[in-house]
Amino acid sequence: MIKSCKGDLASFTRRVGRIRKNLEIQLTQIESMMAWLKEGKSLVMNILFSDLVSAQRSDGRFSSLRASCSTAACR
Repeated sequence: MIKSCKGDLASFTRRVGRIRKNLEIQLTQIESMMAWLKEGKSLVMNILFSDLVSAQRSDGRFSSLRASCSTAACR
């Protein structure tokens, strides 16, 4: 019976190790996706603001748009 328990325990330990490794990989993937999302969001915001500056520089509305987008929702 002790030999059976040792085998089961070793199998369980290996399985836990594989699950842990899998979770570490998934965490790394999520961190990478979050970084890519942040970079993409920054890129889109820069493109939008540059388009706004180009299109609305003459009538002065850009400053009010920029001020309204300084909230946390725009970051």
